[in-house]
Amino acid sequence: MVYTAGMIDLDTPAVAALRQRLLDIGGAPSLVLEGREANRQLGHPFEDNPRAKALFDATFELMYLMLEADNRVTEAEELVLRGVARELTEGVVRTQTVLALAGECARMLDREGKDARLAAVAKVLAADTASAEAALVLAAAVAMADEEIAVEEHALLHSLAKLLKLDDARANELLRQASRG
Repeated sequence: MVYTAGMIDLDTPAVAALRQRLLDIGGAPSLVLEGREANRQLGHPFEDNPRAKALFDATFELMYLMLEADNRVTEAEELVLRGVARELTEGVVRTQTVLALAGECARMLDREGKDARLAAVAKVLAADTASAEAALVLAAAVAMADEEIAVEEHALLHSLAKLLKLDDARANELLRQASRG
């Protein structure tokens, strides 16, 4: 089925390359560090920086919403979600922390619903243009994780772009350039 409500093209070589990089990162076993870094692995990676924490949490939750968009979670999507978390934290986040964050996202989604959570996430991301644009690209990579773009995934990405006030031209430009950054 082809989604036609918007003109955002998720299936670009740049998104495919990003998807593969995130799959590789997400599929690698968690590293066990020692000393100060070991303590950072156990808690939230941005606990000491409220702004960074809010942006990370919003980005992670958006990835979770994309993962759940079509009500069918694949192993590839889970690996890309883990890859996103590791990419955003320079490899510090362990699988255990990703699972805990995903659990919290699931509870909020169940309690408030998809539209409310998407609006909340977009509000946080819209305050920082670079983070908003990066989150859109990462969400596209999650949508492409299983190499199938469900209608619901495309619709969610289009809704996100609209909430972030990104027109189709800008969204497409970001998705074409995804792997150049």
